[in-house]
Amino acid sequence: MTRLNNAIGIFAVLIVALSPVPFGSNRPFFWTLWGMLIGLTGLVYFLQATRSFDGLRIPLGRIRIPAVLWLLTALWLVVQVLPIGSFSVVLPNGQAVESATISTAPGATLLMLVRIVSYGLFFVLALEAGARESRAKTMLTAIFWIIVAHAGFSLLQLTQFGDTILGLPKIAYMGVATGTFINRNSFATFLAMGLSVGIALVPGILSAKLARNQSAMDKVLVAFLYAGGLFVITIALLATESRMGLFAGAVGAFVVLLLILKQHERWKILIPAAIVLAVALGLAAIWTFGQGTIERALTLEGSTEGRMALYEQVWNQTMDRPLIGFGGGAFSLYFPAYFGPPLNLNNFWDKAHSTYLALFSELGLVGGALPILAVAVIFGRVVWSQVSSERLSPARLAAVGAILTCAMHSLVDFSLEIQANALLFAVLVALGLAGSIKLQEKR
Repeated sequence: MTRLNNAIGIFAVLIVALSPVPFGSNRPFFWTLWGMLIGLTGLVYFLQATRSFDGLRIPLGRIRIPAVLWLLTALWLVVQVLPIGSFSVVLPNGQAVESATISTAPGATLLMLVRIVSYGLFFVLALEAGARESRAKTMLTAIFWIIVAHAGFSLLQLTQFGDTILGLPKIAYMGVATGTFINRNSFATFLAMGLSVGIALVPGILSAKLARNQSAMDKVLVAFLYAGGLFVITIALLATESRMGLFAGAVGAFVVLLLILKQHERWKILIPAAIVLAVALGLAAIWTFGQGTIERALTLEGSTEGRMALYEQVWNQTMDRPLIGFGGGAFSLYFPAYFGPPLNLNNFWDKAHSTYLALFSELGLVGGALPILAVAVIFGRVVWSQVSSERLSPARLAAVGAILTCAMHSLVDFSLEIQANALLFAVLVALGLAGSIKLQEKR
């Protein structure tokens, strides 16, 4: 199983590296492509595991609650597309929409089912690969440098390649970094998760014993190399001019830093010092490299009013079918019927700009809460594992930072609805949970 799990680890890292390239994989073709690839890989993996009689390194019974919640989400999507009766809803314009399925857009719901199942399977594969701590650390290191590479490439596209996306002209967000994504906020979330990963890796570098033929200066140079990678990510994040992306990323990374400092015997001095230093460096970085972010922050009030109007209209839509929802993936098809002043009628709102509200609108209040609860259970388990442990785990730290970052940004945006971000998120959370489970086994 070691060789097989090594192969799965490489597979997961390659998916993280490649999925952002085709516009964040935010197209049905790529949803299906990655779903098929993950499905075939999972089939081969489980067949090999069965044939070798070794079983899974982390049985699904060890993640029973989140696994059941995720399975119920997938089953609810299946129920939404079954022709089990006659369903109708009266839209604000008086038009009655009738269907033989709960979902008002069965095709879109099937595509969401593909994504949900593929994310769950990808999570399980990454969980198995992360069962060995050394492998998990290697995967995290590779993921960090992949994100650094995407950050650096985004700056080159912005400054040297005519502000394009893969050589193609942009259709929006001119003058800001978007990487290979279409939306700057989605790219900002991708970068922000990289901040947490990089900071989570630093303590292991500093505390590692010197290898043969390695001097103390070599260790210092490696630490500076990682600091350089974090600097590139930070500059690219500022160049996105994403207010919430920057804030959520800073909060996630800073909590990771606090968890690291808490393990030090002088934490009562180090944590206040870190807070002061982080605020000073943050202000300096924003003032030097983030003028666009400052300008957008100064106009926050007007955009907040627009967002609140949007959320009110999304909630009105949700309340028309609070228990069964409009169907997974159906938001963009039916929200136009609820859309109106004071929102700008010249804009096309195909996203709820809040993943939580989008889930409630599409799956209903109960169904939409299932994946949220699954992540919350994992978060609590990983945090408790790290806080109660005397050892720092890069995987657990990175998972805490990633969950906090994405949970905060998802309040006001749709970054986790972009497949490249969801796949990166799944790997980081799976590695953190694997580390927590293995720690419990040793106690």
